Amino acid sequence: MGLSEFLQQKELFSELPGLNFDTLNRKVQERTARWFRSHSHEHELLRTQLEECGLPADEHLLAEVKRHIALHYVEKLLPFCYSIEEYGEFLTSHVNADQACQTVQAVAAQGKGVLLASSHFGAVELIVPTCLRHKLSISPVLRFRSPELSDRARSKAADMARCGAFGNVEFIEIGKAGTAAALEMAGVLRKGGILLSMVDEKTPYSIEVELFGKKVWGGAGLDRLLKFANADIVIFAVFMVRLQNGTYHLQIHKIATDHPRPIAAIYELIENMAREYPEQWYFLHEEIPFVV
Repeated sequence: MGLSEFLQQKELFSELPGLNFDTLNRKVQERTARWFRSHSHEHELLRTQLEECGLPADEHLLAEVKRHIALHYVEKLLPFCYSIEEYGEFLTSHVNADQACQTVQAVAAQGKGVLLASSHFGAVELIVPTCLRHKLSISPVLRFRSPELSDRARSKAADMARCGAFGNVEFIEIGKAGTAAALEMAGVLRKGGILLSMVDEKTPYSIEVELFGKKVWGGAGLDRLLKFANADIVIFAVFMVRLQNGTYHLQIHKIATDHPRPIAAIYELIENMAREYPEQWYFLHEEIPFVV
């Protein structure tokens, strides 16, 4: 059983209501440490991938990577601990995102499609809630690991929208029966909506790009999506960075509209962020899709 499935079991879900961030963090950190102790090969995978990328593979960084991997799941589960009002207050007080969201809103107000290209870095799970807190309507592309999490997320998002303090969210679920994700994604962009999608997952449509001097499969087909949508689209690479004081900063980087290789440009930014904050690059606990 992978770490994601190990953590997202009914046992933990039943404990979530009423927990605060610190208590949830303690529980998830303990469970994550337990999982790594029983999966020693995963510890070695982290070390190997750090070395492959030329990053320091010392025990301190390895411990920090594991801590931040656990934080990723804390941030994923946090909405199920708080009331809607409490969660909104948490986002307002902990996330610096005013400028980024205003920039995205200004582009969307012009009727242009917005593609937010995200990666397995930092507090990615807070990007969509933060956009919603700033009254942006957004369509995130994702794959829920369990039907229970999918149902809970949809229910929570609907409650958030109804309260009037958040924007609307329309999930696009990859691999869900009866859906056509690519058509839905293109439709959002053609209508001038805001689409958030991961850029660093390997799919049958990935292309070769460079990362840390090596060839990897990247793009997740977003280059094909842009051509298929055939619309006026602005691309931002987006990163939610964890700061040392327990707060967050939403960073967006506009990719030039006429850039000949937008996926390669995004990967340059991913590498820059991974060099600056290697402990937050939680893709390290996945198999980096190097081109053999």
